[in-house]
Amino acid sequence: MKKAKIMAVVLSATLVFTSSSVCFAAEGIDGEQIQAEATAELVEDITGTADINKDIEETSDGFEVEGESVDVTLPEDGDGNIVMDSEEESIGMGLPKEVQDEEGILTDEGTVIYGATQDVSVAVQAG
Repeated sequence: MKKAKIMAVVLSATLVFTSSSVCFAAEGIDGEQIQAEATAELVEDITGTADINKDIEETSDGFEVEGESVDVTLPEDGDGNIVMDSEEESIGMGLPKEVQDEEGILTDEGTVIYGATQDVSVAVQAG
């Protein structure tokens, strides 16, 4: 009887520790980020990463990039505009309708991916 109680306690403890580690692992995995990184890697293999400005600040409105002569604002989601500001002028450009309402995801190399888990993705790089 004593062996059965000890075995039950050991098995219960084992189940608790293994199930909690699985929960922590599942919380650490972000499928959208993984897909965005994979998409960015494909784009970056073609375009290269040497000219990407990695000095990106994530703000509540999106992503701010300070360049030498132009500052670039990338929208938080696909509804917004990409805005390039210089001392002389400001130019804005919308994103395709296929990524409207899609959140922009900043990847490790500085590419922002919109629609990472959709059939159509848009990759934006500030130089």
